Amino acid sequence: MIYCTSVYEDLDNEYECAPSLIQDWLPPGKQMNNFLFRIAVHEIESWLLADRDCFASYFSISRELVPLEPDNQVDPKHTIISLAKRSRKREIKEDIIPIDDYASMGPGYNIQFQYFIKNIWNIDSARKNSPSLDKAIKSLEKLITVSSKV
Repeated sequence: MIYCTSVYEDLDNEYECAPSLIQDWLPPGKQMNNFLFRIAVHEIESWLLADRDCFASYFSISRELVPLEPDNQVDPKHTIISLAKRSRKREIKEDIIPIDDYASMGPGYNIQFQYFIKNIWNIDSARKNSPSLDKAIKSLEKLITVSSKV
């Protein structure tokens, strides 16, 4: 049996570029078969924003407020929090917006996005607006194809 492993990480302002993160995480010069390591630049939240229609509907905001090129957002998490402030849904505001200056996100941030990803988010729509997501999906498809032939 062949096992494939994939890891998805984001720069999250801790690294200047993807190669520096990869250098820290992976052993230098060691080839790792059936292993895929992809990095969302800048944060994985950009992939959530990439499905503009579903994001706008779920957040109950105008679609025009959702960035056209989410991969170019320097701080997508901040963008999401700003959009939550404009939401017409009380629950979105309470869960996503930080409750004080010490929190980076609201208390229900992860719960809201777990639900959103599982039930609302359309990966096919998102990959059309996010080149980094599209590349990640193509890499996974290639890894699966290669692994299934072994």
